[in-house]
Amino acid sequence: EHAEIAKSYWWISSILYQLERYLEALSFAQKALEIQKKILGEEHYETFVGYTSVGDNLHQLGHHEEALTYSQRALEIQKKVVGKDDL
Repeated sequence: EHAEIAKSYWWISSILYQLERYLEALSFAQKALEIQKKILGEEHYETFVGYTSVGDNLHQLGHHEEALTYSQRALEIQKKVVGKDDL
């Protein structure tokens, strides 16, 4: 597993999302996020993007509570990475 593999998964997920193939996009986004967490850690910008991507797909699939959980985690990471004053 490598960070570049995670980026490839994320790009595929993005394309599938644009094609409105949210379930498939979710699968790739989840794969990307798992690699990002392992390789980059929880408090990295690309991990924040991964949580956001998974949350977006869950939202589109109607899994709003689960999407909210991912979006809240993304915000926590964003505050640490970017800084609260920059938001």
